[in-house]
Amino acid sequence: MKEKNSETTEASDVVKKRENMVLYLLINYPQETKEIIKSNIDITDFKLAENKMIFEKIIASPETDSEKITQLIANIEDEKIQTHISEIMVVDYEITSIQKCIEDVILIYNKERLQNRKLQIIKELENPELTKEEMADLDNKHQLEQTKLDYERSIAELQAQIESLKVNHLGDLIRQYGSNAGNMIDHVSGKLTGAALADSINKTTKENRDNMIELFA
Repeated sequence: MKEKNSETTEASDVVKKRENMVLYLLINYPQETKEIIKSNIDITDFKLAENKMIFEKIIASPETDSEKITQLIANIEDEKIQTHISEIMVVDYEITSIQKCIEDVILIYNKERLQNRKLQIIKELENPELTKEEMADLDNKHQLEQTKLDYERSIAELQAQIESLKVNHLGDLIRQYGSNAGNMIDHVSGKLTGAALADSINKTTKENRDNMIELFA
């Protein structure tokens, strides 16, 4: 029982540090981070109430100047929030690249959303009152979410391979990652944004799903 509690605490610490780092980026580098974070991370992704309040305050403001955002959150009349902000600002998050840091965080949130949706669909499939048509529709959605999750994992794996110099030949990438190999390389090297890569993946995923539906029709 103690081991389970320890795991829960560790997971909570990981989530807290991730959320704090997102806020740290918004406060210190709003011009570089605000729009992409606003487009990819929602207030519902946050678990801690203090972080939700700070995030909502920053995102709702049109300000993109670090000093003005610092003043904005300094006006929050809550001693607990102010203490929490101070804690956020003094932590060393070991950020070496702002762009890479944002993309890594967004990737984690996307994977969590896909995984949660997958689990939700699996739970719905266990409903004994579902009709055959409803089960078929959910099964297709399940396969689609699994495909998206596989692509997210592929991106993370590719990034790790490139950074460790284990990938040496373009042919190996094409054989391993198919039509998205080039886009994945461009994304990891910073030539392609996460949003553009997502569009490419969504297009390929839709084509795979349509082909699958035609196959079983």
